[in-house]
Amino acid sequence: VAIVGAALPPLESEGERVLLYIARVLLPVLDRPYCVAYVCAGADDAQTPGLPFMRQLYTLWDQFWSEQLRGFYVVHARWPLKLTLSMLRPFLSERFGAQLFLFDSLRELHRCVAPAALRLPERVYAADAQLNGYSLQAATQAPAPPSAASANGQLL
Repeated sequence: VAIVGAALPPLESEGERVLLYIARVLLPVLDRPYCVAYVCAGADDAQTPGLPFMRQLYTLWDQFWSEQLRGFYVVHARWPLKLTLSMLRPFLSERFGAQLFLFDSLRELHRCVAPAALRLPERVYAADAQLNGYSLQAATQAPAPPSAASANGQLL
């Protein structure tokens, strides 16, 4: 499940609605292993979760949604969110804390989750390319099959 921060409404005024939306999106996958990628690229301050929203979200996750959770990945987090998460970490359950990962790039995320498994908007890849030089083409390109060329490019 991918959550793109830039696509969310302001969380201070619309937080309850966002939580209901997340619940609706998660319901179909809760009976099998799943992961969540929250991508912060392009989100402004109003779309960045603060402590009250994070507390509500964590309470729901820990009580109802964590059974099949295999990873909660936060990508492109700005320092206020990183600070909030680091302040919350001592209070997280051991199970949830072990599944929370902060990544600075999509390349790091794609080491854990295949690019084809997440449908991210092109603007997320554009932001990551600007920040880290990682492109949508590189993420979705299949590895080249072995060829009949030697190491110096000559045919064998």
